[in-house]
Amino acid sequence: PIADDGGGNQICFGIKGKEHGKVYYWDHHNEWDEQDYLEDYGEPMPADVKFQNVYLIAESFEDFIRRLEKTVSL
Repeated sequence: PIADDGGGNQICFGIKGKEHGKVYYWDHHNEWDEQDYLEDYGEPMPADVKFQNVYLIAESFEDFIRRLEKTVSL
């Protein structure tokens, strides 16, 4: 993680493999517990289910910075 959104979710930076250099948003509200999945379905959690709450938000850190917008609270 490189930052959070103030509500428990995190901004994450990919550090290896095909995710290297990309920026992701991790939504903690939709997190599956691997043990619960195993008990419910009788098999290990597949990767696509494991990461269903992780969203690509930028192809690079530079792209992420360019996408930031200043907001004003009233």
